[in-house]
Amino acid sequence: MADTEANKIPQHRKLYEILRKHIIESVYPEGSLLPSENELCATHEVTRPTVRQALSRLAAEGFILKHQGKGSIVRSLPKGIGILSLQGTTTGVGKHNLETRLLRKPFASKWPVDFPFELSELELESGCLVLERSRIVDGAPVLYELSYIPNINIPRFTQRSFENKSLFDVMRTYYDIEVIGGHQK
Repeated sequence: MADTEANKIPQHRKLYEILRKHIIESVYPEGSLLPSENELCATHEVTRPTVRQALSRLAAEGFILKHQGKGSIVRSLPKGIGILSLQGTTTGVGKHNLETRLLRKPFASKWPVDFPFELSELELESGCLVLERSRIVDGAPVLYELSYIPNINIPRFTQRSFENKSLFDVMRTYYDIEVIGGHQK
């Protein structure tokens, strides 16, 4: 099933994910140039429009600056592990020291009656998906994570594995959803 889903991911998304990962892992450090569009086409066996689409997304998300005639320059990335850090815990702490344990299997539900944030009519009607995990750094528990996600266009969410995986990466990779905001209480 994972192979089938991976094959459905558009080529520009695959290239975007590769380049994004390489930027985050400092394969391409801040201030460096990414390979040229022609080099990326040859290396990844994709078309120029595919490369341009991947680079445009990286630029829109602040990973690179595109300069006509010069190329794509890697920007500095904010680091942080705060609950509202949109880089997420995995990016802030790093995969090496971080362990994620499911406290319960993800499940679909109605929104809690006392949910502290305003919901749209569509969100209320659709219900939510609940993910309950603990985050452990160097063997010590550091964060209890209870995520409520609107159950809109997220098929088979409850069947996915979230052990030692970034929620943001799963949302981006399998559902083409980029988390751009959040709330905490």
